[in-house]
Amino acid sequence: MEVKEVYSSAAVIWNLFANFADDIEKAVDTECDEDDPNSVHHYVATSVVKLLSDFFRSVFLETGSRPKIHDLERFNICSRIMRGLLRLVEEKWVKQNKTGYQASIADCMERLRDCLKARGTGLPIELSGLLDRSLERVRNASKLENLKNNLRRVREGLSVHEPGTGTVSANGLQGNLSRDDQDILDGLTDIVSEMDTYGQPLAVAEQSLLVDVMREPEEISGMQSQARAAFDNGEFIRKLVRHAKDVWVSQEALCLKILGTLTAMISGVKMSVDSEYTKENLALRKDLLRRYFTKRSKIRSVHARRDDAVEIIQTHLNEKGASDLVVDLIMKKGSDAVFKASIELGIALLDGGNSVVQKAIFSRLVGAEGSENSLLVFSEIISTAQTKLRSTLRVIMPDSGELDVSADVSIQRSPDAKAEPTRRPSVRPSLFSPKSASRRPSLVGAEKSPPSPRSVRQPSDMELPIDVDEDDWEAKEEPLPREVAIMTVVLRFLQLLCENHNSEMQNYLRNQGSKSNVNLILQTLSFLDCICGSTSGSLGLLGHYVNATNVGLIDQTIVTLTEFCQGPCHENQNAIASNEAEGLDIIIALTLLDIKPLQDKAEDLVLGLKSNAVKLLLAIIESRQDSENAERLLHNMPVDTLVDKIIQHYHANETKSSEAIGAAEDNDRAPLTPREVGHAMFILAHQLAPYNPELEELLKPGSGQTGLRNEALSHYYAQTETIEIVRHDWTMERIVFPVPPVCAYLTPETKRRIFLETELDEQGSKVPDFCGHTDVLFKEMKWQKLLRETKFVYWISQRMTLWQSLSSDVAWLLNIIVALYYPFPDSAPALSLLFSNFLWLALLITAIFTVMRPGNRKFLLGFLVCSLTRSVYLVGPETTVRLLGWLNLGLNIISSVSYAGNMGTMKNSLRDMLRTPRFFYDLSLVLTCLAGLFVHEFFYGFLLFDIVYREETLYNVIKSVTKNGRSILLTAVLAVILVYMFSMAGYVLFADDFVLEVGHKKNNTLATCEATALGVPCEATGNDFYDEDEELACTSMLTCMVTTLVYGLRSGGGIGDVLRKPSFNDEYFFARVLYDLLFFFIVIIITLNLIFGVIIDTFADLRTEKQHKDDVLRNTCFICGLERSAFDNKATSFDYHYMREHNLWSYLYFMIMLQVKDPTEFTGPESYVAEQIKNEKLDWFPRLRAMSLSNTETLSDKVEMRAIQKELLATQTLVGKLSEQLAELQRQMSEHKNRRDRLKLMPGNHMFRTTASDDAVDFPLL
Repeated sequence: MEVKEVYSSAAVIWNLFANFADDIEKAVDTECDEDDPNSVHHYVATSVVKLLSDFFRSVFLETGSRPKIHDLERFNICSRIMRGLLRLVEEKWVKQNKTGYQASIADCMERLRDCLKARGTGLPIELSGLLDRSLERVRNASKLENLKNNLRRVREGLSVHEPGTGTVSANGLQGNLSRDDQDILDGLTDIVSEMDTYGQPLAVAEQSLLVDVMREPEEISGMQSQARAAFDNGEFIRKLVRHAKDVWVSQEALCLKILGTLTAMISGVKMSVDSEYTKENLALRKDLLRRYFTKRSKIRSVHARRDDAVEIIQTHLNEKGASDLVVDLIMKKGSDAVFKASIELGIALLDGGNSVVQKAIFSRLVGAEGSENSLLVFSEIISTAQTKLRSTLRVIMPDSGELDVSADVSIQRSPDAKAEPTRRPSVRPSLFSPKSASRRPSLVGAEKSPPSPRSVRQPSDMELPIDVDEDDWEAKEEPLPREVAIMTVVLRFLQLLCENHNSEMQNYLRNQGSKSNVNLILQTLSFLDCICGSTSGSLGLLGHYVNATNVGLIDQTIVTLTEFCQGPCHENQNAIASNEAEGLDIIIALTLLDIKPLQDKAEDLVLGLKSNAVKLLLAIIESRQDSENAERLLHNMPVDTLVDKIIQHYHANETKSSEAIGAAEDNDRAPLTPREVGHAMFILAHQLAPYNPELEELLKPGSGQTGLRNEALSHYYAQTETIEIVRHDWTMERIVFPVPPVCAYLTPETKRRIFLETELDEQGSKVPDFCGHTDVLFKEMKWQKLLRETKFVYWISQRMTLWQSLSSDVAWLLNIIVALYYPFPDSAPALSLLFSNFLWLALLITAIFTVMRPGNRKFLLGFLVCSLTRSVYLVGPETTVRLLGWLNLGLNIISSVSYAGNMGTMKNSLRDMLRTPRFFYDLSLVLTCLAGLFVHEFFYGFLLFDIVYREETLYNVIKSVTKNGRSILLTAVLAVILVYMFSMAGYVLFADDFVLEVGHKKNNTLATCEATALGVPCEATGNDFYDEDEELACTSMLTCMVTTLVYGLRSGGGIGDVLRKPSFNDEYFFARVLYDLLFFFIVIIITLNLIFGVIIDTFADLRTEKQHKDDVLRNTCFICGLERSAFDNKATSFDYHYMREHNLWSYLYFMIMLQVKDPTEFTGPESYVAEQIKNEKLDWFPRLRAMSLSNTETLSDKVEMRAIQKELLATQTLVGKLSEQLAELQRQMSEHKNRRDRLKLMPGNHMFRTTASDDAVDFPLL
């Protein structure tokens, strides 16, 4: 077989590659024998590595038919080879080899990576990162080795120079390195890396100190020095700014230095805020502050780095004139270097959307001299960049070399149009329009011949497929021209001017209100159209104009246009949407088309570009009350292609490794994934669906969809939520947003608790109390996310309800056994063989069901009952109770851990934990279990009170007593006072009537029953224990009051039932009757019933409150407060409104999204809601309003209007017919009148006159 056949035969190549992978793995897994030249280790390090390196740089691989690597099995082989080489290069015998094994292996890995990238198949993210770090270590080791050799040669006087060069050759001393030397070099490499990691934060700390010195230089001098008086209150910065204005022409280098210094002040503070200070950083900064600054209070104030430190520095520089300097230098348009430095300073001042700087620049632009031409500089720069792009526009065409399309562009541009070039209508047909095939790319991949240069100059005849092979058609990536490259900072500056939805600047950039008006909105849109290759006339060429060189500029242009629209600014939205020829088609193309070959080389860049393009489309239709812009988008966008792209991006993630995807999900700054871009497209489609029934049907997941399609749509639907808000003008708006990933960690227990325990306010709304839980819920979500990393604790916490239920069940079983068998017998009770076998069978069956359904509480409880019953009759009840006690102790501890894990209290300090009532409750359960184990079994009875905590009904019963506890307590005090009064009266008047029957214990009874404490029952019965007798119970005031209180309140008839029955002949008979009746009526009937009435009324109120609460939960919207009856006979049901339109968790997720999202990325509605939340206002929540009800009312009004229009149309038709009949009648009358006039001119005996006279008789009948 010839060499060419090897390269063209895929089977041979991939069989060889598989064998190579096996050999490399074998060499890594086995111990190396350095003395054996025929070992597999030397074979792999020499022959295999050299063969792979030669193959991947072979000329046949570049020009011939090459093996495809898109197949999954072949891609896995390449990954195996790369993993094996990564492990091989770290082997000790490779590093210590004297013939350069490590360098050759590194070269082989680099060539394999480049080959994979060139074939459109990149390495997995984790392999790519490992490869970069490995190659970096090899390069550092090589540099250190060369340096060591050079130093050794200089020291030994053996320096050998290559002929004709000044470099030192290391070939002579290549083999003089020992193993110790190699270890030293490896150590030095690690030291350099560690020094870089350690030194970078220290440099940041020093730079932040310099910013403080520049800000207030007067603090570094003496209190009475002249410098302090000259530079006080920021005078140094003001003079610096003024000096830059004076020398920008004469001393350009000095001006550039000043501008760079001011910019570095802001960037230095930003870097120090973003960096994480270590102990060494803080110590260095504090030491430098102590040396430079004189006042200790100043040291403390500047040392405390704040989150708004960047904004403070920006505002400080703005107050000293930095923003005016930027505007003045921009308007004067000096040299390119000064202009660029001025723009960069403006970007630094505006970074983060500083509203103070924005207002200062806007006031300067509007109020400066010659303000009518203030934006003309930017207009000229954009026009110059467009002209340069058109003059240098080239693309590589197949079989035709390089094609210059600039000649065709010059015809399409008006000679006097700077901002808005005019184009021939034939060049710019609408995207995807069936009437303009030249502008519509082929989405079905039909085979078409490549266009000739002639066809490019006649775009109406050109139609190209989107996906073109990289080898057949490649765009030439050259550096951007200077006139075009400056657009990056210009567009960034314009974006920051409108950051945070600055409506004044958004409108000013579109219309300055002067004769020389400049519309920078349309010019920016035209620039985007131009840089994306609009002059080619076909979007099929889009991927060959977007490359790694200009993709950043295109991305910045799209971001700037997005900022122009958001807020919303309806005028700018209309300006972009109405300009379909130069705007929507390019934006939609960037969203839907594959941008190849860039997509194969740098997928993250393309994903970012597509994501920003989708954001721009969303910004165009943001907060629109009409459907005009949405219909324009749908007119230019094929909805089936949009849905296909959504599905495609969802399944594109499956090609990546799970580790890479997980890392991307955990890292907030991770690059975009295809699934995230697909989600953004889904949100766009979701907002456009109400205006297109076909799109709405395509987005519905269900049985009609294929498996892959249904999976993608179901996923996106689950991760997308919708809410309704009320804007400041009281109009309602619907917001569609992606659910933040952290919201998936909200537990069902927490949802149920918030849903049931959120209280109504005075106005009957739950929103204030619900919003008060937002921060707590967000912390719990983050804790749950962190908890997932500790799998054992998470497993316990996930089953919190199960542990609590089991501990309660075990407590009941414990007390049942104690109640049945205490005092415990010495041996186990006897059991019949039949019942014993039945218990074993029941135990086996419940064990099987428990293993099959481990989370089912019923099966666990059944297994536990069978086990305990078997244990009682096997080892005895006492041992069973002790085992159950240890089990209950463990369950209570696990339950406490699971609760702490779910609520996030495990990360709190001990002091914070002691403040929570649940901590003391769990602690009391644990202590009770310990008391039952080590003190007495009767302590287990206190565990039964746990049912009051778990059962809401019993909790309400107890609450009926405790809720009005003060009233009950005061009433009880009144009862005691009355009893005291009656006791005094009884002691004075009826002391002899207090005669009670009592029983006295016999002395031998105590001795007989002393063993009861040891568990031995007393055998004495009947009267052996007591001697019945009578005694006076009111011999003193204390005994009289105790008797009245104890026996009087317990007796149904009062104290009269206890006292001696009086005789009618007694002296105090009537007084005694009065005494008994008063006690009965006042104490028994009135006072006790007062206490009972308070308890019963409280319980009734609690029951009514619970019923009302349940009714509110079932029949009232949690968010808006509308009742179920409001949706009767409406198009939208209450359940749909409750679950989809005003879902409370959707509002929670939206508020969480505002906390995790970058504020500079907020849309207009998001900024409005964030401002409302910041000001603690709830006006953005809909109150007794819903868009579905408003739409229903609007729909009924439309129906009535249509009926009226139909009636009006019918009336107009009838009036038209009557008008035609009237006109015809008038014509006939006019003709008859003319005829009569002609007849009057004829003689009287003329024949026609006689005939006319006869006809005139019938005329009145007309």
